[in-house]
Amino acid sequence: MSKKESNFPSKDAVLSYIKSRPSIPSQKEICDHFGVRGGVHKIRMKALLKVLEKDGFYLKPRKKRECRFRPTEPSVDMPQTIVGRIAFQQEHYVLLPTNRKFKQVFRIQEKDHLKKSNIGHVFKVRVLSLEPPVVSLMEAIGSIDKISMISAQMAELPSVFPGKVLKAAQGLKVPPIGKRKDIRSIPLVTIDGVDSKDFDDAVWAAPDPDYKGGWHIIVAIADVAHYVTPDNDIDKEALNRGTSTYFPDMVIPMLPEALSNDLCSLRPNEDRACVGVHLYIDQSGRKRKHQFFRGLMRSQARLTYEHVQKAYEIGTSDSIDMHHIQNLYGAFKALSMQRTQRGTLEVEMDEPKISVNAEGKIDEISVRTRLDSHRLIEEFMVLANVAAAEFLEENDVPTLYRVHDRPDGEKVQELRQTLKALRIPWSGPLEKPGDFTKLLRSVDDSPYKRIVNEVVLRCQSQAVYTPANKGHFGLNLTHYSHFTSPIRRYPDLLVHRGVLSVLGFDDGLSTQNREDMVLLGNDTSMKERRAEQAERDATDRFMTQYLTERVGEFFKVYVSGVNKAGLFVNVLDMGASGLVPMNRLGDDYYIYKENPGRLEGRRTRRRFFLGDRLKVRLIEADQTKGRLTFELEGVRTKEKKQGKSKPRRKRFKK
Repeated sequence: MSKKESNFPSKDAVLSYIKSRPSIPSQKEICDHFGVRGGVHKIRMKALLKVLEKDGFYLKPRKKRECRFRPTEPSVDMPQTIVGRIAFQQEHYVLLPTNRKFKQVFRIQEKDHLKKSNIGHVFKVRVLSLEPPVVSLMEAIGSIDKISMISAQMAELPSVFPGKVLKAAQGLKVPPIGKRKDIRSIPLVTIDGVDSKDFDDAVWAAPDPDYKGGWHIIVAIADVAHYVTPDNDIDKEALNRGTSTYFPDMVIPMLPEALSNDLCSLRPNEDRACVGVHLYIDQSGRKRKHQFFRGLMRSQARLTYEHVQKAYEIGTSDSIDMHHIQNLYGAFKALSMQRTQRGTLEVEMDEPKISVNAEGKIDEISVRTRLDSHRLIEEFMVLANVAAAEFLEENDVPTLYRVHDRPDGEKVQELRQTLKALRIPWSGPLEKPGDFTKLLRSVDDSPYKRIVNEVVLRCQSQAVYTPANKGHFGLNLTHYSHFTSPIRRYPDLLVHRGVLSVLGFDDGLSTQNREDMVLLGNDTSMKERRAEQAERDATDRFMTQYLTERVGEFFKVYVSGVNKAGLFVNVLDMGASGLVPMNRLGDDYYIYKENPGRLEGRRTRRRFFLGDRLKVRLIEADQTKGRLTFELEGVRTKEKKQGKSKPRRKRFKK
């Protein structure tokens, strides 16, 4: 098979891409996505789409002249599978889609024989007809409280491993020492969250005896590539998933539990296969050299971020000799110095931590605390990722880089306009990552800190996986890959295979891997976005569930977005977000204006901008859509005073 032929996407890859899009892509869009060029390949793509259309998986978009008024929001297509909640309306069982962008209400075909006990439950269905809208039941998901499964099904995440994959994983064992480096005597430790079950990276550090003030660091990663070889059953399913997806109450792993929670989890006092790297830095944190190896290790301790931080602060630990922890922090301080000198983008966002009980209900919402122990592991992993990218490029081995392009010029200009509207004086440059960080530090004590951090984040390009190295803008690095989590990210597995190829092992990159890097980059980037969308959707749904019993209460919020629909607001110190519709802003008619985006009252001239602090009342918590709706404080009072008289806005009608 020639290289050009091997780069042509498979039927499954094309189908996966079509399903990931909110609306049906055109043949040109599909060809552009997969990098399909040339007449012959376009003919092959056209034939493939005809097969998918015949099988009921693809509906050719209408011609341009027929879709002149095509809505910008995605619509439901036939025979698409969707998720919805069962209701009973006008003597019929109907389905209310859980996707907030879908407006249709579907009748459920009579032969599905629903019962009253099904009302309120969520099902996966197939669209049979659009006029009239009719669906057939496919799979019961459960009650509306099965939030994570609802979000997973909406995103069409594979959640059940095929039997042959589970069987293949059960027969695997830790390999003998063989040609591996024996590092079992080195006191490596894992440092993870309290609730973590898979420990795929271990660290160690000590002063470098050959370089005054320098440090010798070892980062050891679970050797997933030993168990997941190119094109075996586990590999195919890992690529199908692309990444692990993390919900507040569950995880959909990329690999079966026999690997993710056992053989590839670096448990303390157990032999584990690993791929590692020796990293040598000087006193200011600059990397002097690196050396990769395949080894057999034994973790000395399973530590948590909180334990390590406390041990360092009080100077004692009951889990490991303190000099090991002190060495880790010594190397971390040097790396932090280098990060500061390099100038990186440091966005500060309050990340909500949702604690869910056995009944699937929220017990508590808090803001995740970021400790130096978190930053320590982050710096060690960044250094290992840089080394991997440089190592593979030096040896001319194709790989997937983690590329974060510089922000688009128009977005930067929009950011400046927003700053001007917020009356934040900033005349400095916004070209380098450090420039954005200086801007953010200048508003640390401002009431606009949250919104400026959000707007700066929105200004950035989206990070992707690609074999074309363009560097990482946010980290201000010329070489960057993902090497440190092959247990949960497929691109990391490909990087491991590349490293093993250079080291001379025969289970490294396959010929097909090498030839398919462009397609693999596109595919894994898409699947990463799919997982992230599912995680965000689940968070919104948990927040909606949590606030259901607080409808009618008032909340302090700030405006995070403005458009013709109204104001998007975030609840302070919680992370919940929702909409204040135009008709819930008060006794006026509001007009959306651009540059900067704002709403302006025609009569009162009252304006609403990004970052405005408001007090709002929660008027609806829609668990079907996972959506919160608010109204501005005082709106209801004014309506009551007016009674049933004609709305004031009628005076503006002509």
